[in-house]
Parts: sequence; C-alpha cells; structure tokens
Amino acid sequence: MTSICEHQTATLLNDGTVLEDGGTDGSNIFNTADIYTSSRLNGLSSIAITPSEPSIGTGAQQSFTAVGTFSDGSTQKLASVMWESSSSATATISGDDTNPGVANGLAQGTNTITASAAGVSGSATLTVTAPTLLSITISPQDATIPAGATQQFTATAVYSDGSTHDLTSTATWSTSQTVVVAVNSSGLVAGLFQGTATIQANSGSVNASTTVTVAGSALVSMFQSS
Repeated sequence: MTSICEHQTATLLNDGTVLEDGGTDGSNIFNTADIYTSSRLNGLSSIAITPSEPSIGTGAQQSFTAVGTFSDGSTQKLASVMWESSSSATATISGDDTNPGVANGLAQGTNTITASAAGVSGSATLTVTAPTLLSITISPQDATIPAGATQQFTATAVYSDGSTHDLTSTATWSTSQTVVVAVNSSGLVAGLFQGTATIQANSGSVNASTTVTVAGSALVSMFQSS
C-alpha cells in the first residue's frame, strides 16, 4: 500500500534528485520522513539564464530566470535550480524557495551568475554600476501662497543604495500654468495669479511633482487717514 503525502518540502539536489521531507497523509503528520524521488530533469542538456547581461546600480536587485533545454528539443522554465554568484562582494543571489534567482548588487564590478541542475549549468553576466537614481522627492508638498509671494521648493534624489542627494540647483524645474506661477532654475516659485499649478522637477528620465495653490493677495498693511 502506497501512502500519498501532501504539503511536503521538495529540494532539488545538484545530482538531479529531489529530496522531499515532512508532509501529511491526511491522518498523520510526518516530521522527520525523508523521501528521495527521481528527478524530472532527465534529458536536460543545457540551461539558459535570462536576462543574460543585465546592469544594475549598487543597492538594486535583478531577477533571473533559468530555462532548460532538453534532448528532445523542448524547453521548460526551471522552478528549482542552484544559484551561485562568482563574487559575493559584488553581488549575492538568493536560492530561497520563496524568492529564487534574485541578485542584490553590493558593489561596483562584474559578476558571473550561475544556475545548475542535474549536473548541467548555465551562466549570465551581471554588471553592478554606481548607485542609480530611483526617485525624486519635492518639498513642501501641496503648498499655498498668496499672489505676489514666493515659495522655495527643494528636490531630493533617492538612489538605489538608499542614499540621498540635494538636486534643487541641478534639477530642471517647470510649471504647468505659467499664468498662475513662475518657477526659476533653483526651484523658487512666485505666485502670479489665483489658481492651482503643478510644479515638476526632472533629472534625466526621473521626475516628481507637487501642486501649488495661489490665493488672493496677502494683506501687507493698513493705513488710516486722519
């Protein structure tokens, strides 16, 4: 009589076999049972990794996929392979079942990423560059100023390694409504006429925006004639 186990943990070994452990037959929970089954990778002839030559900034991640080609010419995405990085100082790669094939760029350099299964392996080249610009934050957000007044806006860059940098003087500033507000190259906004405008800061292909509302003129002083 054969017992069918469910909810087992399966681990692909480098020789192409699968280690299954734990699980339940519906009545009993197996805590220590280890069962070796035949690999489904018979006939695997090569492994290709995609993308093959990606480039990421320091601190960024890159997902890889391993595709196996079999002796009959068929291809299949390999759900479980052994992932390796040639230099853990440059990049690491996860072999975790919940997040396999995800590389983390740690330092600038070139790295070889390898995927292996059933004695067959394939590789890709990962280049880690300087930190890349991910986003821009504008401050303040959704400001309101009187007509005739000014408001200084700042732009802060956030990079792939988590670092930040002030882009206020180097970003390209623009306004959606030149009748409502004017903005100079340093992010200084002047309220011209009542209304609402969008202020945008750009650096390369990355941009951010906020709104500014211009209210009625501010009451500066009051004079009373005698």
